[in-house]
Amino acid sequence: MTDKELMQQALDALERNVKHKYPYEQDAAIRLGEDAIAALKARLEWVGLTDDEIKGIIGAWGDTPIKGYTRKLFDQIETKLKEKNNG
Repeated sequence: MTDKELMQQALDALERNVKHKYPYEQDAAIRLGEDAIAALKARLEWVGLTDDEIKGIIGAWGDTPIKGYTRKLFDQIETKLKEKNNG
């Protein structure tokens, strides 16, 4: 099991505990726990580069969309990074 899978299991368990064990308590500790869960889940989600971000790296050529070789190259880089970060 990867680190990411273990972290996701821990987050799921914490979320179940916060939402179901204390459904009527709305104190600050529970809200902080929910905020922490949301923040950690957001960190687990992959966010790829937008065309504008790629243009910022390679230089913009007017309003030309990023496609062809350039898009394929960046997609392959992102795929490799996803693989490295899931282990």
